[in-house]
Amino acid sequence: MNELEIAKVIGAERTIGAFLNFTADWIGPGHINYAGRGSVVIGEIDGNSTPRIEYLHRLFKEFDEDAILTSNIFGYLWSKLAYGAVLSAAAVTNETTADFLASSEMRPLITVLQGRS
Repeated sequence: MNELEIAKVIGAERTIGAFLNFTADWIGPGHINYAGRGSVVIGEIDGNSTPRIEYLHRLFKEFDEDAILTSNIFGYLWSKLAYGAVLSAAAVTNETTADFLASSEMRPLITVLQGRS
């Protein structure tokens, strides 16, 4: 979510949005289980399609053939932030993330974290 702050410093014309994701689980102190690559998404912060972002997208596709070019980078970034809030809440329980999300007892907390009441 730093794209807008970066743009204030270096200019929007020099800033792009990026969403990178991977799967990992905390197993214990000093032990992280890396489970694989996730999504790679880029887009202009104003949502426009520009030759610059199309060129960068082609370069990203050399790294990840499934890289996505979006006109809504902030949708990806806000979604990741919301999901991170839910994962953080799950982390303070003794439940797995799946069990936490499925728990009717946790539903009020999940609803508040998602901004719905």
